[in-house]
Amino acid sequence: MATYLVQLIVGDYEIVDGGTVALPDGGELALTHVVPAGRSEVFVAAIEGIGERMRFFEERFGPYPLDRYGLAFVNDLTNLAMETQGRSLFGARDFADGRVGYFQELLLSHELAHQWFGNAVSPAAWTDIWLNEALTTYAQWLWLDHVDLQPLEGYADAMLRQRQSGSGSTGAPTLDDMFGFNRYDGGAVVVHALRAEIGEVAFFELMSRWVADHVGTSQSTETFIELAEQVHGGELGGFFDAWLYADTLPDSYP
Repeated sequence: MATYLVQLIVGDYEIVDGGTVALPDGGELALTHVVPAGRSEVFVAAIEGIGERMRFFEERFGPYPLDRYGLAFVNDLTNLAMETQGRSLFGARDFADGRVGYFQELLLSHELAHQWFGNAVSPAAWTDIWLNEALTTYAQWLWLDHVDLQPLEGYADAMLRQRQSGSGSTGAPTLDDMFGFNRYDGGAVVVHALRAEIGEVAFFELMSRWVADHVGTSQSTETFIELAEQVHGGELGGFFDAWLYADTLPDSYP
């Protein structure tokens, strides 16, 4: 486990047994949640959706790569979430009305996808952080499209237009912009372009193999590019120069 993914919660909370989720290999994954004491009913809707989200990502990225999962809802946190390993962290106030709408689905899907991209396989250096955030944000795009909350193609086009007004590249962040737009939605633009470049089958093979081949390790952008070229069966240096490392991207997807 990367040390930044350790979770420590102090306060008046209770632990909730969330049962299990069936895994593709026939096994089961135990779910354990943390909620403010006496308020477990508020978070039922968020908790009940875990199985569907997990199965959706497993179909695209391979089996859930860790040995546990759950959700933790904490006080004094809002509009933020964190992919703490094996139990994602959320602000209780963001779920206070018991409803799971667009914003809640975004948070829940994003932090779950991080268990594949960032937790199972961590970046070799902070300059490789797009491997965490861009891949995860793209997974979030896929989920929001799946639940009819954000059409994929229209949103991808809008983010490409917005990306053109940004500064710097996705693959070479500055210290001041390490967690800026170009690593999240701007980075997901690069991932969407890669999918268009290498095709549907190769793209999801790449996503699955990235996790399966490197689970439990820290890996670099160079390793990701090497695997992409291997799966694609051809050179992709020109693509990554134009999309990952360029300050200004092409006007349209491949």
